Amino acid sequence: MYIEIKKINNHYDIIFSGWGASTCILLKQMNKNNLLENKSILIVEPEYKFENDKTFCFWAEESDQIYIDYNSIISNKWEEIQINDFKKQSISPLKYFHISSSDLYKSTRDIIKKNNIIVLNEKVKKVNVENNILKVNVNNQNISCDWLFNCIPFFKNKNDKFNISQSFIGFKVRLKENSFSS
Repeated sequence: MYIEIKKINNHYDIIFSGWGASTCILLKQMNKNNLLENKSILIVEPEYKFENDKTFCFWAEESDQIYIDYNSIISNKWEEIQINDFKKQSISPLKYFHISSSDLYKSTRDIIKKNNIIVLNEKVKKVNVENNILKVNVNNQNISCDWLFNCIPFFKNKNDKFNISQSFIGFKVRLKENSFSS
């Protein structure tokens, strides 16, 4: 799946900067809605993404679309919770579902292969806008794109280590029209 690329295109319709859970979920949803067809797409990610390095968990009912979409890769579920030393309590009608990141990456590889998406195993150095054009700098080469999904942190603390901000808020977005059509 990983191809050593000597020369990459100068422009892509879509670039994903980082390949974590948010990129996987967005690719899965875009694929489901046929938004990846006939698009030039690049994922820039320094890691190969075969290991189980993170988890993706969510609360849902089994009738919810998120459960239906991810049921095939759910590795565990819980129907009760226990906080501190208190008695276990049912969370019905919800359940808490767990997906291993290695399974999420694997399911995304199928989408990548189907849509001829290029994965470049490099690190994004900088993201900027020049003359109203989005540019991603990789190995001192600027690659432009129409759409950029930047899924990596670019801020460091005083110890020169990256901080990651997490949010447990979700938004369901519906578009009136296909924003990615030509």
